[in-house]
Amino acid sequence: MSSAKSRRFAPAVNIATPAAPWEIILTPWVCGPVLTGVFHFVLSQAPTGLDTLARTLTGHWTSYVAAGLFFTGVAVLLRKILGLILDHRALKLVVIDADSLDGIETPRERATELMASTAMIPNSFLRTKEVSRIHEVCQYIQGCHSKSSLEDYLRYRADLALEALSHSYALVRTIIWGVPLVGALGLVLGIISTIHSVNPQDLDASMPGIVAGFENAFVPLAVSLGLSLTLVFGKLFVERAETQVLSRIEQFGILQVSPCFHFPESQTSLVGHAPVAGHAFQQSADLVTQQTQMWQSALEQMRTRWTEIAESQQAKFAVALEQGMQGTLTGHQRQLEEARSEFLHCFRAVGMELTRVTAGLQQMGEEHQQAFHQQLAEIWQSTLAAMSADRQDHTQKIEKLITVFEKSAHTWRDDFARATESLTAQIGELQQRNELLQSVAEEEQALVRLQDTLTHNLQSVRAIEAFEESIHSLNAAVHMLTIRAKAHAA
Repeated sequence: MSSAKSRRFAPAVNIATPAAPWEIILTPWVCGPVLTGVFHFVLSQAPTGLDTLARTLTGHWTSYVAAGLFFTGVAVLLRKILGLILDHRALKLVVIDADSLDGIETPRERATELMASTAMIPNSFLRTKEVSRIHEVCQYIQGCHSKSSLEDYLRYRADLALEALSHSYALVRTIIWGVPLVGALGLVLGIISTIHSVNPQDLDASMPGIVAGFENAFVPLAVSLGLSLTLVFGKLFVERAETQVLSRIEQFGILQVSPCFHFPESQTSLVGHAPVAGHAFQQSADLVTQQTQMWQSALEQMRTRWTEIAESQQAKFAVALEQGMQGTLTGHQRQLEEARSEFLHCFRAVGMELTRVTAGLQQMGEEHQQAFHQQLAEIWQSTLAAMSADRQDHTQKIEKLITVFEKSAHTWRDDFARATESLTAQIGELQQRNELLQSVAEEEQALVRLQDTLTHNLQSVRAIEAFEESIHSLNAAVHMLTIRAKAHAA
């Protein structure tokens, strides 16, 4: 066995494992009230935004009881979770090295050595399921003679572990069923309190109180169901994890613990012991025959005594049964008469009370009906008056609108007449301007023809000027030629 490596531990004798401090602190009856107190202290210090949650969880005394039971179950689960953490660490760190037991021949000596070596394991692992399984196997090896019986014992211990696991959750299962029952008790008490606070003479005024009472009555049930549901899922996860740990421990026992022990196989020859076996067989047959005869005689005596005792007991039982039946019938008849008379008395009282309540309800209904009719008549009269006033006001407004419309129509007619006259005058002016425009257009055409004539005349004048310039140029040239001719002549 080793922690991280395969190593051989020194022998030890002390295997006692005292309870760890955390196991004492995490007992349900210590940790549960502590967690409940811390929870309610945190709720009392809750910020403003969580006032509704605090009132929901502390609004009724059954909520405190449900919270206490819930945290008791939580303490059980926390204890198991811490145990699971240690079991997982032990499965990872504690490993059996079968080679370290070489040289030790008999299984008993190996079991003693293996049990002594567990003293070197840290104290936190001594109470784990793995180490406990090692101790159980080592103690069983003292009387074990074959490997098959050891494997059967390992399976037997695995079955016992599963059964113990189921029994260990009995408190949690009881709490899971008890928390909703506490919530149901709070619901019943809240409904009873609400019914007592109802005033039959004034149901309308009592209705808000009834609604608030039923709301407060259902709060403990809702809180209890939520806490119970949380415990159900927590139990499911923890139980599944613990089942997986037990499966790993069973594999550990079969794969690591069982190979550490080698049992010698029986090779006894039956040939040399045949006479002894025959003599032993004959003695066994004689003993069986003698024992069979003794059993037959004892059974015959027992049958005779049993018959006598049964007959006497049957007679006594018949007498006692007859007396008991007579007494029971007499008492039952007396109780039936008492119950009948009490039932009739209660029925008459209930009938009278129902009659009184019915009369009160009928009177209250008539009063409510009269008040309703009166209120309806008042509302109808006020509605008629309002409708008449609205009709008169509407008529006056319509008359005013008609008067205003007539005045506006006269004004619009005068405006239209004036606009028509002005349009007629404007049309006359437009006709005159049209005639002027036509005369202007004719004059413009004459001007265009005159402009064309002037342009033609201007071109003729320019041609005459050019001709005159040409004549002047010819005169100058003739003059120059004349001067040059005179010069040559001289």
